[in-house]
Amino acid sequence: MLTSLVLGLSLQISKRIALLENSARKLNEVGFNCQVSTVDDPQGEIWCELSTQPKKGMLAHLNHIRGLTSLRVFHDSLTDMMVFELKNLPDLTLLVLMSKQLTDQCTVPVSKLTGLKKLDLNKAKLSRQGIKRIADLKKLERLYLYNSQIKDEDLKPLGQMSQLKVLSLPKNVGDAIMSDLLNALPNTKITRD
Repeated sequence: MLTSLVLGLSLQISKRIALLENSARKLNEVGFNCQVSTVDDPQGEIWCELSTQPKKGMLAHLNHIRGLTSLRVFHDSLTDMMVFELKNLPDLTLLVLMSKQLTDQCTVPVSKLTGLKKLDLNKAKLSRQGIKRIADLKKLERLYLYNSQIKDEDLKPLGQMSQLKVLSLPKNVGDAIMSDLLNALPNTKITRD
């Protein structure tokens, strides 16, 4: 009985990994660099990266991909409108978006990715409105805003994010807001990078 249960589970995992590999292969065909990993999840997960110039509609290829846990897009041509193409990614836990063109608007679709645990918006131009949307991500544990353009007073909503373990802020963040955040988030490692 136990042997047939183990064989059945093994077969299910093999089928899932085969489906993930097929999805990764299709994404690689449209310009992503994706791979299937069993490091963090023995049932498999997809990690994708895009460091070439994204084209309009390209991020939409990711929608509804089960098992996509990690997405990194590094290119200064990435725009807010392209980020709006990201939808229905329930397994996504890590999102890195690096572009000087990103603004508060990119936080609208990002705030709907409720499974995120790590978010990196390096280089983005953010205000209180965008920070409030980010602060609504209740599972977020690591937030990286280094090299982003943010006014000190716009960072205040981050003080509500008691679940944060790591908060990386721009180098130019003032001492007063840094002190406020350190007091509000005593269990969070807060740095200016």
